Amino acid sequence: MSLRRLFLAGGLALCAWPTASAAAAAPASVSTPESCYSSRDQVDFAGAGFRSGARFLATISGRQVASGRATPFGDVSGSFRAPIPTRVGPGERTFTLRVSDGQRAATTNFRSTVFGAGFSPSSGDPATLRVRFFAYDFGPGVTVYLHYLRPDLTLRATVTLGRTRGPCGTLVSARRRIFPFTARPGNWRLQFDTSRVYQRLARPRVRLVVPILRARR
Repeated sequence: MSLRRLFLAGGLALCAWPTASAAAAAPASVSTPESCYSSRDQVDFAGAGFRSGARFLATISGRQVASGRATPFGDVSGSFRAPIPTRVGPGERTFTLRVSDGQRAATTNFRSTVFGAGFSPSSGDPATLRVRFFAYDFGPGVTVYLHYLRPDLTLRATVTLGRTRGPCGTLVSARRRIFPFTARPGNWRLQFDTSRVYQRLARPRVRLVVPILRARR
């Protein structure tokens, strides 16, 4: 074999090595543009590194939520309704999205939240009951206020519960008295919102009715 042929053969081999290395170094991947979604929203996802033109399935806990075919470049995309983290009231939870084309697979985590607010425990003597107030899906990094409305719907007091944390905008307060003042009998309204000054139609808001059957001593 001539030196020219040796050079050409070596050149072809060297050109093949980076291609194989690049393929091995690029596993399938998938992601969502947001780290938290309201259970009322659509979750978009996109991925790369899958087999060209292959059919893919997107699942959460083994349940199919989307499907399609990869592009000629191995890209995938789709959307689905955010899963409900809890069916018993407000809350949030982490879910794992898995996308697979049968040979290649990738996963990513995101959180889903149910909007709402309240307190726990939810029953007891209002004269002595101490609770933790909570609010979900109010937006990240906002201050949540609690407005106390008398039975005649006039404002009695407003307290600051604190700032929401995390990508879902969640607040769980320290334990405190449910009523920081003497409350007469009747149906009191507790309104949670992000407005420092009480507004009847503030958004977002949650309004709860708390009945008091007897006067506090």
